[in-house]
Amino acid sequence: MKNTGVRVYLDTEKLEKWPEIKTWFFKLKPKKEQDLQAILDQIREAGDAIMTLQKVKVDPKTLHRPKLGKVAVCPGCGETYPVRDGERCKACRGESPYL
Repeated sequence: MKNTGVRVYLDTEKLEKWPEIKTWFFKLKPKKEQDLQAILDQIREAGDAIMTLQKVKVDPKTLHRPKLGKVAVCPGCGETYPVRDGERCKACRGESPYL
């Protein structure tokens, strides 16, 4: 099985210019209080400017992924991760899916 690929992720450092996207992504307001049209407009305007890509090798054992749930920014690397994983992301705890 081939294990090389490209990882594309929403770069949270790039969200300061896009407050509606940031509020939606981090669930800072209940869904009913969010302005869907403003979120969609910002996503269209931002395009790929809020994304970062990185070449990776993936451990095939880690390909199954449950729903993300509530997210936080990891204090170690600055990327988002599921809050249910603890105080740091799996990668900063030595459990990265990348080889």
